[in-house]
Amino acid sequence: MDVTWPRVDPRVNTEESKNVAQTTEQRMIDQLLERLVTTHPTVPPERVAEVVRAVHAQFDDRPLREYVPLFVERGAKRELGQLSTIDA
Repeated sequence: MDVTWPRVDPRVNTEESKNVAQTTEQRMIDQLLERLVTTHPTVPPERVAEVVRAVHAQFDDRPLREYVPLFVERGAKRELGQLSTIDA
């Protein structure tokens, strides 16, 4: 059986596509930060930003970036939930 594989799109994994992915990821992290500041009013916004940056930094060396914003959201919510109960 002769199988013909589709050609790989030459735009895949180019520097331009990587930059677009990074921009999209950063936009999603920024939106997450805004949501978390709203949903955790007892935690100072600067502290929320610190938590989000710290959790996001844990994924710096991961090559697959698609789910990083989701993992950052989960980790940040967990940590902020603990901070909220301490402050209460």
